[in-house]
Amino acid sequence: MAAFGLQVWDAQGRLTVNTDRRLVSILGYTDVGNDGFLDHGGFLRGTPAWFVQPLPNGQPFNFSMTPRIWMEGATRLRWAYQGSPALGQARAHRIIFGTR
Repeated sequence: MAAFGLQVWDAQGRLTVNTDRRLVSILGYTDVGNDGFLDHGGFLRGTPAWFVQPLPNGQPFNFSMTPRIWMEGATRLRWAYQGSPALGQARAHRIIFGTR
């Protein structure tokens, strides 16, 4: 019998999530609230991957304040927020990054 990780299909029967091929190897995380970047040589070990997690701080969370994240070159992870938060809106996030 073949071993499988998490597999998820949509209503049309198409496989949308399949973790049996490659899991993410976590390289680290950074807590952010403003535009920025980080350089990490570990990105050279595979295909870069990241997850964004809102950080609780007692303020309402607004998904429109989630940072846009992309790779610049082979080792630089960059993020930027679109627009400015309204008064009382949080934009503190943790970016967990790694490779697949």
